Amino acid sequence: LVAPIPPSSPQHNLVPHMAAAHDLQTSCLMWLRCWLHDAQMRWARRSYLCAPWASAKLVLHNPYMASPGVLAHPFQVIALLKNCEVGKLDLFCAACPAAVMQDALPQLLRHVERQQLVSVLVPLLNNVALHAPLVSMLRRVDVLRLADILNGTLPGKLDILLRCPGERVVDITCAVKHDRVSTMLALVNHAPDKLLDLVTNCPGPEKAAAFVNFVEPEVVIWLLDSASPLRLAQLLGYFEVAELQSDGPLICFLGHLVGERRLTKSIVGPFLLLVKPAVVAQLVQEVTAEQLLKVLSNVGPHGVARILENTNVDLIIRMWTGSLESLVIFGAAPLSAIQKDCRAAATIKQVTDIIQRCLSSFPQLALCGS
Repeated sequence: LVAPIPPSSPQHNLVPHMAAAHDLQTSCLMWLRCWLHDAQMRWARRSYLCAPWASAKLVLHNPYMASPGVLAHPFQVIALLKNCEVGKLDLFCAACPAAVMQDALPQLLRHVERQQLVSVLVPLLNNVALHAPLVSMLRRVDVLRLADILNGTLPGKLDILLRCPGERVVDITCAVKHDRVSTMLALVNHAPDKLLDLVTNCPGPEKAAAFVNFVEPEVVIWLLDSASPLRLAQLLGYFEVAELQSDGPLICFLGHLVGERRLTKSIVGPFLLLVKPAVVAQLVQEVTAEQLLKVLSNVGPHGVARILENTNVDLIIRMWTGSLESLVIFGAAPLSAIQKDCRAAATIKQVTDIIQRCLSSFPQLALCGS
């Protein structure tokens, strides 16, 4: 057993000093550990120009980095190495086939502006999570088209769109016509997050590409702002790719919205939100664009939605595809106003179902009515 130190003993006075020294030593170790971690992080974020050994290693493992086609653009190469973090470009070069890089890199350095190279391409290279979609873009997309995309995209926009799972973005980029690349870039720069939702939920990349190829960008932007991208994607799912051409019903309907900003954002956008996509697709396919827009303008999106909810849709389409006089009489505001009453709406629904069944069973009645 060790006898306790008496309070009057000199050794007793050393205990607080020893505890303080131990606390000081612990604090110094923690500070040194934090400093080393911070130095390690700052070293990892260093550019290749600040780490000559890293540049030499990059060229040693990827000889095409010192090819004549690359060295012919020294200012572009310096800008690339100055802004890329050490190690990130090595990882990208390891993920991308050497033949692809050897062919694409000189052309990108030649055609992409230096400012866009730094503000658009370098952030993609510094984000390891985006290396896979970027490699797919280099492998499948024409280099000159990719250069146009990099030159026309605002900083930070392409990063959002490349988060799309799979290769949907690459498929759409390849399917977009050459003269519509500017349209695609306008959508990417305006609302990349909404465009990402549309592309992710669209049932096929060919349908999304047709939407870009044949619909004016202003109309798509207005619809993305006023309607849900999910609803637009669901609506596209009810049309075949052959129906999404320049003479298709949906493209013709959206073509009437060019220059009609108020009509698109205040009426058509809410209409797409209120009515089920299947019903909207049936209306667009069977009712002319002029008649459908006339009904929407006269009754409003909520009124049309109320009519479609409380009336037999097939009968409504049968009447709306007739003369404009019957369209105004049967489908205008009075019917919508009557259906504000729940009991009247239920009665109208039952009556119109009976009428539609009779017309379907006896087509001669429909001919007499017309």
